[in-house]
Amino acid sequence: MKESNLYHRNLTKMKLLIIRHAEAVAQGDKSDHDRELTDLGCLQSEHLSQFLMKNHIQLDMLVSSPYERAKQTAEILKKSLGLSEEKLLFCRDFEPNNRRKRMARCVNSLEGETFAVIGHEPDLSSFIGWLCGNKKCRPELVKGGLALVEVEGLARRGAGILKWLLVPELYK
Repeated sequence: MKESNLYHRNLTKMKLLIIRHAEAVAQGDKSDHDRELTDLGCLQSEHLSQFLMKNHIQLDMLVSSPYERAKQTAEILKKSLGLSEEKLLFCRDFEPNNRRKRMARCVNSLEGETFAVIGHEPDLSSFIGWLCGNKKCRPELVKGGLALVEVEGLARRGAGILKWLLVPELYK
């Protein structure tokens, strides 16, 4: 990220939508990386995109784990929201078992003010707690769940405020 962009980010409020991938098939014979969404998971993703549109939430960027279930959730959102290919980024920093600082670094490198990230539990709950300044605070994201964290300046420990946490049943 250019120095001028970091300066700008330091002065602005970031809206960070944190999304757990929608419901996926059981692991079975497939590797965890290759698990796909169920029919319900596809429907949850559609309802989520309708919720975002109904509430006039426009994304500057959509960032997703490269795991198949997260990728499918992201692709459904991208298509439903009419986002271009350039606004979708698959980032290994949101794969399972990643560090919060790596997630923050990825988010801080983005241009704009409103971002959605799609990943996995328990990492996303840990990320929310870290952003809000309390690693013991871990609001659980159900599959297809959505949280909004507003961050003052750069994403870092203690810079965020959890504004809401929603379950998929509320998107309908």
